[in-house]
Amino acid sequence: ARFFGTRAAVNRLVDEVAPAMKDRTSGFTRITRLGKRMGDDSMMVRLELVNKPAVKAPVAKATAKVAKEVKEKTEVKS
Repeated sequence: ARFFGTRAAVNRLVDEVAPAMKDRTSGFTRITRLGKRMGDDSMMVRLELVNKPAVKAPVAKATAKVAKEVKEKTEVKS
């Protein structure tokens, strides 16, 4: 957690990303050069995972659906 900033980032890496990469022995990442930074002329790169884990459904849609169901239940009781 020291390098990732939050424990949630580490948990996601271990729980979601690592199982998605279980069939690979190497080559987990792809490095794309973006060019040099203006201020200090440092090389900038984009580091991305080769196998991206499946994205979970947004929580906002699920909570809206639950709220709608609760509203319908309260209308039936009236």
